[in-house]
Amino acid sequence: MNENISLTIANRWKRDLVVILEPWADAYTIPPEKKMTMSGIFDQERNNFEVEYEGNHITVWWPGDEPEMHIDGKVAIPGPQIFPNDD
Repeated sequence: MNENISLTIANRWKRDLVVILEPWADAYTIPPEKKMTMSGIFDQERNNFEVEYEGNHITVWWPGDEPEMHIDGKVAIPGPQIFPNDD
């Protein structure tokens, strides 16, 4: 069974937050005080999605077709996997 879902991640830190979208290994950088929303078709037969916090980045495992990504309402383009230093 498929359904539309969305997930919002807010960056409350004073530095960039990197979000890795798996299984595509796409990296998105959320600037301080901004939010990223991912939305798309969720395939419940594949399993639930998973979010992992890893100190200097977050990894989201998305089960389904690649979601649409927006940062503060603008289409987000993946970039390089460059992680900020832990403070």
